[in-house]
Amino acid sequence: MGKQIDVTVAVGTIDDGKNKFTVGDHFKIDEVEAKPLIDNGTLIKGKVDLQKPAVIGKATGMKINVTIDEKRLAEFTKAVRQLDEDNADYWAENQSPTVDALKTVAGFETSEEELDKLWPILESLM
Repeated sequence: MGKQIDVTVAVGTIDDGKNKFTVGDHFKIDEVEAKPLIDNGTLIKGKVDLQKPAVIGKATGMKINVTIDEKRLAEFTKAVRQLDEDNADYWAENQSPTVDALKTVAGFETSEEELDKLWPILESLM
């Protein structure tokens, strides 16, 4: 058994044979087993309270409360993971994905306003 990490269920139900975990539940899982589920947006790495506002911006000391729509965050996560990290055309100066890249590459429709809310949350989890 490899390194165990904390995860949060973002969408669906995870059944490990002993327990069933649903959206918002936290549990530990082998890092290797978790990777594909994190990559497809089913799990979020770390303990994230999807029912309450998230606190982001810890690096700068600012605190911003944002209510998370777990399904939308999972869709956003999946879309971002489809973008080529080395393609500068996909990323803005602040290192967030561009609205155009999300739409063109991943088919994810969003606005600048929504992107400004979702990106810091996802960036803090990556």
